[in-house]
Amino acid sequence: MIKVPDIIIDKSPIPIIWLDTSIIIGMTLWKLGRPIEKKQKDRVSFLYNTIYTLIRKKKIICPQADQKEEIWKGRTECLQLMLELSLGMRALYSESIKYNQAALFMDAFINKKDVVQIKYQDFFESDPSEQLSSKSKYIVSVDLGLMEDPRLIKKRNLDQTNRLETLRQAIVSKGISFEEQLEKEYQDEFDTVLMISNKPIENLNYLDFLSVNDYWIYWNNLDGGFSEFLTFFSSPFYRKIPKINIDCQISAKILTGNDPFKTGHKMDIIHSSSAIPYVNIFITDRYMKKIICDLEIDNMYNTKVLNIAELNQIEDYFKEL
Repeated sequence: MIKVPDIIIDKSPIPIIWLDTSIIIGMTLWKLGRPIEKKQKDRVSFLYNTIYTLIRKKKIICPQADQKEEIWKGRTECLQLMLELSLGMRALYSESIKYNQAALFMDAFINKKDVVQIKYQDFFESDPSEQLSSKSKYIVSVDLGLMEDPRLIKKRNLDQTNRLETLRQAIVSKGISFEEQLEKEYQDEFDTVLMISNKPIENLNYLDFLSVNDYWIYWNNLDGGFSEFLTFFSSPFYRKIPKINIDCQISAKILTGNDPFKTGHKMDIIHSSSAIPYVNIFITDRYMKKIICDLEIDNMYNTKVLNIAELNQIEDYFKEL
């Protein structure tokens, strides 16, 4: 019987905070003097001013991350605000986080390790403690812009949302349980790797090739064989990878629920599964907070999850720093 390793979470001594993209957009609108509801204005102005002060006192870390992939209108202003709050500290892209975590679990699988350690430093491009202690007065940040026309991105996101909402309606009408759908989500992950791995290399498109190649390179360096490679992806080891585990759980929860699958949900799933294992406090919207806490993902990874409306709790958290 395969013994799945325990996960040890190494959190940062300086708390790391994650902000939902909608919060960043709200902060930007407030800073630009655009009209927003008073409640939202009070929330985003408090968050911005507090984080701005705390990060300069080296009491909190608020990294830039994948949020910018959701921002098209007012992009320059939003990115400037993110730079002000992050002081240039950047988290890795979600796909890099997935591959890095998979590498840890591949090593545990082949070498029969009992423990996998998830370190907060692995969330970042560079060690944030070194960046915080830097005496440089300058921050260099380059935005390469969007790789596609925003209209194409919006259309693809809308098509994906419609497809997932149609799927959700079918799942609910069939009475498929959360547990059944969760198993399907895990199986879909394995089926994707299996399909790509069994294709002749000349038939792979570039993205297919990249999605498995990074896995295979690391696995090969561990002297693992191809049959074991596929066994790993169908094993409990792969399912316990935090990025995979959280992604599949939240997806299954939304798809078996009664609320419609909305445009921002897919990116919410990506952000949650990427950030929650590493950050100390994760601030999102009311809906996603409920999903995460119902699944006890916050407890699993020792992360405080709040929605932006819980301003008193957020304020209490900051007072303790």
